[in-house]
Amino acid sequence: PRFPSLHFELPPATRHGQPQVMVSANSKRPSARDPNMLQKLQLDVELPEDPIFATPLAIKAVDFRLGGLHRPILGIGEAPLAGKAGPPGKPPEVPCKIPWAEGYRSPHYSFAEHEEQ
Repeated sequence: PRFPSLHFELPPATRHGQPQVMVSANSKRPSARDPNMLQKLQLDVELPEDPIFATPLAIKAVDFRLGGLHRPILGIGEAPLAGKAGPPGKPPEVPCKIPWAEGYRSPHYSFAEHEEQ
């Protein structure tokens, strides 16, 4: 059985700083049919005004098997944070959600089509 978790890491803003890391709880729910995790994480960050200096958010999917003796990495990716922030006191102009890959259809989309018919 698979019990994946997600690791989110934001590199430090300074040379001597420590990276910010958040780890989701292990979950039995994600599957090929429904890839959603059961836990919502929120990481508050301060982004620079100039997007060229914004570091990307590193995302790693890790599986948890056999009591933690073997933890294979299922996938690694990055989400650019440049352009995701708005001026102070205003919400961002661009929604802070990682978009689906081009051509991908969510399983929830096909489920909604069947309910409408």
